[in-house]
Amino acid sequence: MNQIFQYDQDPQVSEELLRFLQTKFPLAGFKNVKGIEQLYRYQGAQDVIDVLTAAALRQSQG
Repeated sequence: MNQIFQYDQDPQVSEELLRFLQTKFPLAGFKNVKGIEQLYRYQGAQDVIDVLTAAALRQSQG
């Protein structure tokens, strides 16, 4: 399993939180990343956004 953490229930995710994270860490930002440490940090943020987006989708589907 690729996930570092697991949880019994999806976190409650607000649209506002997703918009904030996607604005702060846009996929296009990868081209502006300098250095491997920053790249890992950026990839970690993308992983969090992916998990929260999937949770929000499941939430909206009921």
